[in-house]
Amino acid sequence: MNAKSPNRQLFSLLRESVNSCVVNPVILFPFATIAFIQLLVIEIIYFSPRFPLVRFFGPVIRRLEGEIYLHYPHNFMILPKWFQIAQYFIYIFIGSFLTAVATVIIANLNSSKKTNFSSAVRETLPQYVHIALAAIITFAAFYGLTEILGLIVRRAVQIQSQTGIFYVIKAIVLYGLPYYNLLIGVLVTTVFAFVFPAIVIDRKKIVPALLVNFRYLWKSFWFLFVVILIPTLFYVPVLLLRNNFGSSMDMTFQELKLALMVLSVLVMLFIDAAIYTALATYYLMKKEAQ
Repeated sequence: MNAKSPNRQLFSLLRESVNSCVVNPVILFPFATIAFIQLLVIEIIYFSPRFPLVRFFGPVIRRLEGEIYLHYPHNFMILPKWFQIAQYFIYIFIGSFLTAVATVIIANLNSSKKTNFSSAVRETLPQYVHIALAAIITFAAFYGLTEILGLIVRRAVQIQSQTGIFYVIKAIVLYGLPYYNLLIGVLVTTVFAFVFPAIVIDRKKIVPALLVNFRYLWKSFWFLFVVILIPTLFYVPVLLLRNNFGSSMDMTFQELKLALMVLSVLVMLFIDAAIYTALATYYLMKKEAQ
């Protein structure tokens, strides 16, 4: 790619990543597996107040949330909260590994090596510990930044002004919260963009992989930030739907929460596939250029 034409390079990379997923559907399989697991978790949480799952989850829900959350429509109110918690564990122990598997598939296809999902899993498995450690570091960075954002939000909530500049600041902070979280995700993904490729392609351990990541990231940070941001913007309509329905979904139309969660998972499947295919492709290009 022409380094003197960053815009053309940007869209060429994104176009190539999308074309790779279309031409080689095997790339999508790890991300589809992640989505399947997420949907399964949503289903389990959804049916947790019902027989037979209520035998196990009932005492847990009563203790952590209260008796009322075992009954309609309040049972829908714990669904997003519990799924978000489950997401953390899915990402660290399963999602990160399957993302690394997709990276191996892309690398094998790039070298014209015959590959499939099962062989890529076997090839990636020896690096599982380092992949999980990378996921923990990434999650810790994301969690730390969201906690800082939480402090800002809590401070904004304390603003009593109903008009003027302070009211505007409060509104910007509170109404923009979902989008700030989305930007934090983009930022963290950018900062650790090359860790998974370094681990599974170059067989680096976690510390050398981090060093390689930051060396390759040098002078490429903003380029990669935009590469990751553009596909992520396709998630904004989902956020708009969630925000628009949020005020009317406290006690009615609770089923829409479930529908929007399923939609979120499906949309993120394709967004993640585009992003990580682009990152793996760019990593391989950087290697070839050196």
